[in-house]
Amino acid sequence: SSAGGLTSAADPSSVNLARILQDGEQIIVGTEGGPKSERGATPAKININNATASDFDGLPRIGATLAERIIAFRDDNGPFSSIEGLLDVPGIGELTLAGMRDKITL
Repeated sequence: SSAGGLTSAADPSSVNLARILQDGEQIIVGTEGGPKSERGATPAKININNATASDFDGLPRIGATLAERIIAFRDDNGPFSSIEGLLDVPGIGELTLAGMRDKITL
């Protein structure tokens, strides 16, 4: 690829190859056998722009319904440009965001 491709240590399953990227967006590629959370397959911090509903469901104060709402909002409006963008999702307020802020990233 024009970006140089993956190294031998990279885990290709850690990247959604079908996702459309925004100009200037940084993509973090995990490594095989890299750090994992206590849930096993989920990184210590989840990326709110490519997390699955089950990733969101594992966060404090986020249940299955709110997780699906986050995914739907992201699908309709594009990737979040900041963590605070989650406040635009119906049902997420300052308290909910504060409870998960240290567990999420862009």
